[in-house]
Amino acid sequence: MTTNKRPMTIYDIPGIVKTVLPLAATPLHITAGFRKTGISPLNEDIFTDADFMPSYITDRPCPHSTTEHTIVTAPALPPIPTIPLPGPSGMNQTSNKSLQENDCPAPEDVRPFLKAQPRKKFAAKEKKKKICYID
Repeated sequence: MTTNKRPMTIYDIPGIVKTVLPLAATPLHITAGFRKTGISPLNEDIFTDADFMPSYITDRPCPHSTTEHTIVTAPALPPIPTIPLPGPSGMNQTSNKSLQENDCPAPEDVRPFLKAQPRKKFAAKEKKKKICYID
């Protein structure tokens, strides 16, 4: 393979696409693309909720169904269990079962994720009248 010393221009792209596109756009590759997205055959469970989590932050409520100002408050945290101190025998009286029942709260329970603010409403600009002065 030889390297060309001149930079590629937009005029070189049709020549490259002409040779590569027929090799890439085979029926096998096309159906594999539809299969991966769950379109053909239809697979409604192809994407999990975790696939949509990156867009959770920018999800905005429908502007027609909500009030203008909503206050988000953090849910109340469960009380932290107290662990009894070991007695004079040096043995701790708590069992492993009680420690396993007290699961750690999820990060969103401690501090809710920030949500994108509603879009600002701009006042409609006045249309300027166009006047053509002719002498």
